[in-house]
Amino acid sequence: MGTHRKTWSKSEKLAVISKAKAEGVLEASRHYEVSTTSIYKWLDKVESIGESSLEGLHAPELRRENKKLIAENKQLKEMNADKELKIMLMERLLKKSNYHGREDQVGTRIYRRRTSAGYRIKALDDTKEYLLLQTATRH
Repeated sequence: MGTHRKTWSKSEKLAVISKAKAEGVLEASRHYEVSTTSIYKWLDKVESIGESSLEGLHAPELRRENKKLIAENKQLKEMNADKELKIMLMERLLKKSNYHGREDQVGTRIYRRRTSAGYRIKALDDTKEYLLLQTATRH
């Protein structure tokens, strides 16, 4: 038969650590029935990071944190996809300077119009509209 592992709260860990500092790790281990390895790990955490390192995350907190990270990841992926689309359109426009309202392979319509400031290049797709301003070089 296996034994059930005890979960130690922050206050319990601090009590064990204070007894270990006062009377020694072995005495604290016997008194609180905790392994010396655990006490040494707790001591190292407190000395290197501080008392906040003894706080463990419980299941509901982990689920909330996980949901938050998943939502943030989704948002960042969408932002990345938009930027990649914009870069792809800009590269196509730079390669082919004679686009006058023609449609490319993915169904994106690209327009180029001369203005006093240079060329205004407008690329339309199903969801987004990008305007790129390109300055004209005159001799």
